[in-house]
Amino acid sequence: SPVFYVATFITAFIWAYADLSSFRATEEFGAGAVTRIIPLNVIVTFFMWLALNPQTLEGYLVNPMQGLGIFVSLCGAVFFAMRLQRGPISRESLRALGPVILMSGMGVVYAKIALESATVPSIHSGVFGYMAVQAFFMILIFGALELAGRPVPRAVFTGRVAITSGF
Repeated sequence: SPVFYVATFITAFIWAYADLSSFRATEEFGAGAVTRIIPLNVIVTFFMWLALNPQTLEGYLVNPMQGLGIFVSLCGAVFFAMRLQRGPISRESLRALGPVILMSGMGVVYAKIALESATVPSIHSGVFGYMAVQAFFMILIFGALELAGRPVPRAVFTGRVAITSGF
């Protein structure tokens, strides 16, 4: 389906941007700040999907336990996000990662659109196909950045901060 490829291509751009921004933020603010802020994209993703697919809310209301679980999860996310102020997170790091949070939410929404449009016999083959196609597109994007003279700095992948953050 063309929707699958277009949505997957869009997610590749989104995740390339999010990855590069996260790597740069890790270099500047440290992995602690980044790993505390990025999970806020769950809240953004939830509301973006509801805006695009409002009948999802009806499904949650019909299944009260599922709706209650989502409500409790969102309340927990808000509660812990409010407690982030007590951690080593600055306004600058939140400002720097705000666009990443929004883009990550959009990335998940487009991934869901891609997977829903995949014409495959099982969800597993759709997920594996999505991952392979997205990886191919990301290789093209990073290759294009390299050819355009804006290569991804090697330190992003092999620098001290990147390696210690990975462990």
